[in-house]
Amino acid sequence: MQKKITYWTRNYTPEKEGVSKEIYILKNHFNCSRQFNLSSKMEIILGKKYSSINKFFAPLWYLVLKSIERETNISHIFCSLDEFPYIRCLNKRPIILTSAEGISHIEKNKKYFHKIKILVVESNREKKRLEKRLKGIKIKVIYPGIDLKQFNYKQNKNPAVLFLRTPFC
Repeated sequence: MQKKITYWTRNYTPEKEGVSKEIYILKNHFNCSRQFNLSSKMEIILGKKYSSINKFFAPLWYLVLKSIERETNISHIFCSLDEFPYIRCLNKRPIILTSAEGISHIEKNKKYFHKIKILVVESNREKKRLEKRLKGIKIKVIYPGIDLKQFNYKQNKNPAVLFLRTPFC
């Protein structure tokens, strides 16, 4: 039986941004998964596999997180380590936290890190930085997946330039 995975995200835009694209691929690969998103857009979307609400309504969202969590096997949170709104409310299931952004004020959330089963980062440099600051947390490096088949080479006099940057590399 396939595990039920719930992805908790902020500002999910798979058509524009790489981490969101990874979540989109994961969510669609695991049939029993679903996603809940806090958005900066003025939207309320309530669906079976995807729900999104404007961050203005976050306090209401947090009230239902515990009941949503009961129906899942694993919580996978994608966000910055400086502010991860979901972890304060989630505590009944194993939590995977993928750090999609850099850190600066990690100390304000340190008290919640005991809830994390594994912390995923995108570079060895970030892993080393975090190992110094977060003792006893399992940290794993998983490099961002990019499907190179979606890019192709064409001789062009005015080539488009693709520039990607990860803040940790």
